[in-house]
Amino acid sequence: MPRLSLHRDDHGSALVSVVGIVLVTIVIAMTISATTISALDRTGETRQTVAADFAAEAGIAVAQADLEAGRCAAHGPTYQSGSANGAPFFRAVVLKRTATGEQLGCPSDNQSARIVSTGYADAPGYAAKSGVKRSLEAVYSRSPVPLNPSGPAVFAYSSQGMGGSGKLVAENGLEPSVHVREGNVTCDGGSSGEADWVIRSGTFTAQGSCVVAGSVWASGDASTTGGAQIGGDLVAQNLNLTGGTISGSTWSRGKTTIGWGTTISTNMTVGTDLVYEGATVGRTTTPHDGSVWVNGTANLKSYDVNIKGQIRAGVAVTGDGKPQAKPTPIVGTPVGAPAAPAAPVVADWVDLPYDPEMWAGFTPVTLSGNCTYNSFTAAIATIAGRPGLIDARACLNIVTISDHQQLTIENDLAIFAKKFDLAGSASFASADGDQLWLINEDATADHVPTCNNQQLKIGGGFYFTNVPVMFYSPCRVEIASSLNVRGQIFAGAVTVAGGATLTYTPAGLPGFDLGTGQPSSPASARELTAYTTAPDTAERWIP
Repeated sequence: MPRLSLHRDDHGSALVSVVGIVLVTIVIAMTISATTISALDRTGETRQTVAADFAAEAGIAVAQADLEAGRCAAHGPTYQSGSANGAPFFRAVVLKRTATGEQLGCPSDNQSARIVSTGYADAPGYAAKSGVKRSLEAVYSRSPVPLNPSGPAVFAYSSQGMGGSGKLVAENGLEPSVHVREGNVTCDGGSSGEADWVIRSGTFTAQGSCVVAGSVWASGDASTTGGAQIGGDLVAQNLNLTGGTISGSTWSRGKTTIGWGTTISTNMTVGTDLVYEGATVGRTTTPHDGSVWVNGTANLKSYDVNIKGQIRAGVAVTGDGKPQAKPTPIVGTPVGAPAAPAAPVVADWVDLPYDPEMWAGFTPVTLSGNCTYNSFTAAIATIAGRPGLIDARACLNIVTISDHQQLTIENDLAIFAKKFDLAGSASFASADGDQLWLINEDATADHVPTCNNQQLKIGGGFYFTNVPVMFYSPCRVEIASSLNVRGQIFAGAVTVAGGATLTYTPAGLPGFDLGTGQPSSPASARELTAYTTAPDTAERWIP
């Protein structure tokens, strides 16, 4: 009996040990299973994150390729993967930097840009916002284009108000010119100056006491009367010269009519027919010049033909049908005719919005409310001798400096305002000849001047003491009352009158060649300056 009792005790102890081992094994198995499942979950999550990252990078690459190749406007500024249900999936946007902040859109050559791309691990029907997603950004900075002093002394988009008695003066070997893009120009009242006149789409009339020291080129007809004087050549479609002196040569693409009282100092070339009623062609001193080339009929109505050189014409007709002209016309192909001067380039209109990014190195200061002389003095003090950019567009009043007030600038300064009216013996002054820009903005990008009731008027004895000025306005720039200023004008319309003198000193506008109106080429390629996790997603900019 005692031995049997001892055996039963051993059996129970063994059973307990077996049960314990089984329990431990189950716990271990469960732990391993849970760890495996957790690891598998983490592996899946990592895979989705990596997939989303790669998708975001793909979106950056696609947008970047278009940006660098100049295809953004054609393909962008929004991008997304090709399949609505494909996974992984990306959506990307190109953002341009403007004066009012970032905007969805392709940047100009001179703007910086940011690409935001959001990648998704799953993308059913583009609706992956609740799934795993990653956003990246690439920031591309553009080195600002330096100022390019270019363009004519005066550019007027419209001819309205041109003429008067203003005077243009050359300086430092620079040749000033007046460019008018649209409309007819009448020169009278003693307009003068060392300048060429170019009328891209219109006619030119010189009458009375008009004096143009340079040459004139017009797309339409041109005429002279009275004592008008042109110091260089005259080129137009048809010429009607009934007085005046042209000190160079003339070219007409069509017909020329020339009457008594007219003098052409060198030569004359006629595109079609000439009607000669009596005039002087050629110098009385050496070299005589004075040859005439007529592609069509030379109708020499006057017996007294005062032409110093040869007459070459396709058909020659004298006043009574007899060859009385001296020299005798050479009939046939008018060989040897000098080529007409090439048509000068007249710029496209340049739209200039307020954009601090365009003004590299300029410190911006904003004014608003009732802007006074003291407001501008304080703004210049804030700039502390650095180049400055004053935004006075929010001023409630007209920007006026008068009553002998003087604003002294210590470095280059640009002022944007809705209206300027500077008069009353006041002045801008500089000890070092710092450049000043007075600007009414044109924020409408349509390549024509958009005037929103703005004003840029200088008169009343205002002074610019050792300060060259660039005047820009989509409206009218008025320079009056015997003002004497060095600078340049680019405006929708221009009046330089009242005995005012403008000495041509080009300053230009940032980012543009004012000789053509086209953007200046950037000094260097757009540079990638940041590539990192984005603080926002593509959904912020697109639906």
